[in-house]
Amino acid sequence: MNITKLRAFTDSQLVANQFNGSFEAHDPSMQKYLQLLKELAARFEHFELAQVPRSQNKKADALSNSAPQANGLCEATNRGIVSGIKKRLCEKRTGWVDELPNVLWAHRTTFKKSTGETPFSLVYGSEAVIPAEILVPTHRIVNFEEEANDAALS
Repeated sequence: MNITKLRAFTDSQLVANQFNGSFEAHDPSMQKYLQLLKELAARFEHFELAQVPRSQNKKADALSNSAPQANGLCEATNRGIVSGIKKRLCEKRTGWVDELPNVLWAHRTTFKKSTGETPFSLVYGSEAVIPAEILVPTHRIVNFEEEANDAALS
């Protein structure tokens, strides 16, 4: 992309003022962050960082309020994946890398109570075809019509 001018917005008064030179960055982690921001800004002919009060940015506020919920969902998903790996390994604690694809496949193709759908179908808009269905044709595979499927997807 050939972007030469960029105006970015932040809800952090501290970051905006440090970048604009009104505040000094004393904390070492903030100094690193500020240095990175300045390096990225130098890639543009004109770069402006404007501070928007959170009270005036409902989208950012909604996003920040949803973060704990999203984090909880990630933790629940990770617990399920770890549990699946432990069940497949039984007492031996090695070989989890070999079992991971099978556990992920099970996770992606299992219906979830919250949505009534599989994660696979939410992403791709159709149900997954398991390898056994390819070797032993099922009703779904035998009656599949590619043209009708393409028409339904578009």
